[in-house]
Amino acid sequence: MKKSIVVLLLMSLLLCLVGCSETEKASSTANGTEGGTVENTANDEMVGETINELMPEITADANPFVEKLISFGFTEEEATENAKILIQCGIPTISVCEPTDPNATVDGLVSYRGKFDDDRTIWFTVENRKIFYVSLNGEDLYDESKGGYLKNFNDVHIPESSVSVMVADELQNKTESVLDGYFTSSRYYDAWGFAREDNQYMVQCQATDGSMLTSNWLNCRVWYEQQDNGDFVVTGVQINGKQYKLK
Repeated sequence: MKKSIVVLLLMSLLLCLVGCSETEKASSTANGTEGGTVENTANDEMVGETINELMPEITADANPFVEKLISFGFTEEEATENAKILIQCGIPTISVCEPTDPNATVDGLVSYRGKFDDDRTIWFTVENRKIFYVSLNGEDLYDESKGGYLKNFNDVHIPESSVSVMVADELQNKTESVLDGYFTSSRYYDAWGFAREDNQYMVQCQATDGSMLTSNWLNCRVWYEQQDNGDFVVTGVQINGKQYKLK
């Protein structure tokens, strides 16, 4: 009889422990703590569908010109004010700029020059710690003596300067024919060069009487204007520094 009571008590205790364990597990799962990991339950209070992609943060970067201007000797306040002029002119960067005179300082008169590429060179000039002139390829963008802002960087026309191989061959053949008309005897042409500004072209070469060993080379230049239909019209001929009338 006593054994039966003891067995019953042990079975009741075991059932109680199992029940408590299952209850705790269910509670932990509901609260997101199963396995010891605490999950964010804030979504339980939100509405709307979420997506995996997060928007990038926007940070307030420092003015890109200020640091470079400070390196030239400006205070942060002066650099900030001078940067406004460069930004107004649409200058993309001054990281390429260096003083034309390494001994000059912003306390006096100093110019800074920067070459972006073969077609674009910027200048800005400082006097008494203030920018008073900015230019691109010699065109004024800002001039304090003319009222300040004049033109945006992107408004300066950059002439087309590339000459294709096909055009160079065409101009070389045409130039030989043009120059032949200015010599009384046949000539040999060498040392070809080509330049272009939009539809204006210049071809230069050297000419001799046919002997490549001679030192009597004549410098020749012929100018052309390309028409809308693609034809090239001669606009100037120069031989050894003398300009000739067109034939």
